[in-house]
Amino acid sequence: MEYTAIIRKTEDGWYAAKCAQVPEAITQGRTLEEVKENLIDAIELVLQTNEYSKNENAISFIAPPKQNTTPPN
Repeated sequence: MEYTAIIRKTEDGWYAAKCAQVPEAITQGRTLEEVKENLIDAIELVLQTNEYSKNENAISFIAPPKQNTTPPN
């Protein structure tokens, strides 16, 4: 899959980057090459985290066995 990187140079000379398709992936770097590498890492981490969370959520929806809540006589 291809991703669109949005990169801008900040006032202090660093580069800031985000990904249009993965808005959680935000990073910075001192050089254009560094910010590109950092953005690739950020995208991969977000996608891995999302996949992990999706699997964890599926497990967390399994209901525990119902317990008898009727008070004893």
